[in-house]
Amino acid sequence: MNLHNLFCWSHKKRVFTRDDCTESDLVQYSVDHFEAAEKLYELSGRWTWQYLHSAAFLSHLGIELLLKACLLHFEEEFPAEHDLKRLFRSLRKKGMELSQQNKKWLNYLNRCNTLRYPDPGTGIEVDVINWKKTKSIFEELRKQVPEKIRKQMVIHERYRSNVKSNKPIWPET
Repeated sequence: MNLHNLFCWSHKKRVFTRDDCTESDLVQYSVDHFEAAEKLYELSGRWTWQYLHSAAFLSHLGIELLLKACLLHFEEEFPAEHDLKRLFRSLRKKGMELSQQNKKWLNYLNRCNTLRYPDPGTGIEVDVINWKKTKSIFEELRKQVPEKIRKQMVIHERYRSNVKSNKPIWPET
């Protein structure tokens, strides 16, 4: 491969479509990561602070996947992108919006992507109280996502709830 082709290839961003995954896949992982983040924040609040970086990173990932599910729904594709602000900017064009407080918190969460690797230079402070602000974004987005995605969120949450309570996974209707 010559240098020109290498340079051009390295600047092409990958785009994912339904051939790669479905909205349901993204929603399932989003909900799972978000619930895992909540559990890690709870553990950190009770016994130790050691799980906070993982909780913040999973919070970022949960929001990221929910935004990508919406992009896949609206545009039939989403970029290989981790920047929450850019992903959300694309959804604003589709009518989704966040309160001023949640826009500010989205900027904070966007930086939490760097917590995937140890780097004392990130300057990101993580605290147990972050969970309430993060959950606020998730709930505000949940109210605005397309109905199809909202239904998938409920299905995945109901599935987990039924498994935990030993109820039939898919109740007969």
